[in-house]
Amino acid sequence: QNQQQPQQQPQPQGRQRKPIPIPAPKFSSSTVEPEKAMPHVSTKFGPKQQNQQIQQQQRQRPRRVRYFIIRSYNQENVDISINVGGWATTKHNEIKLNEAYATCDEVRLVFSVNGSNCFQGYAVMCTPVGQYRSIIWSNGKAFGNAFGVEWRCVFNLEVWHVKHLLNPLNDNKPVHVARDGQEV
Repeated sequence: QNQQQPQQQPQPQGRQRKPIPIPAPKFSSSTVEPEKAMPHVSTKFGPKQQNQQIQQQQRQRPRRVRYFIIRSYNQENVDISINVGGWATTKHNEIKLNEAYATCDEVRLVFSVNGSNCFQGYAVMCTPVGQYRSIIWSNGKAFGNAFGVEWRCVFNLEVWHVKHLLNPLNDNKPVHVARDGQEV
């Protein structure tokens, strides 16, 4: 049997160069144009090299995730949200959620039905506020400007399991002591 064995590449001699890390972009609370968000991305390369450089930076930088408590008047509205993949909230919360959606990698919404003493699960925002079809809630009416959500986990977690967790964004109160739209 005449099988050829693959030739081995000669190993380089001497010290190997370590790749120089590219600094991660700085985050800000305002919306930034893409070319200003990553000013360290060189434009002297072609599109393929720029794309590779951006992908490398995205792997290196930490993900920015923000969390908000969402209060629902009843379990039926949470069930509707799970089925249709959308939610709507008050004008005050719309501003906060849109700002978070525009400036973060992910916005997670932790749902709790008023009076349930539980968290019912969490969903991730998929669209900005106002970019989703109207939703008819349990009272038979549409409410606010809807936005898309993707439910990641549905469960009933009693609040006594998280009473030890304090929210520094809410005067160090326990996380379950929060109004609708409170950031955690």
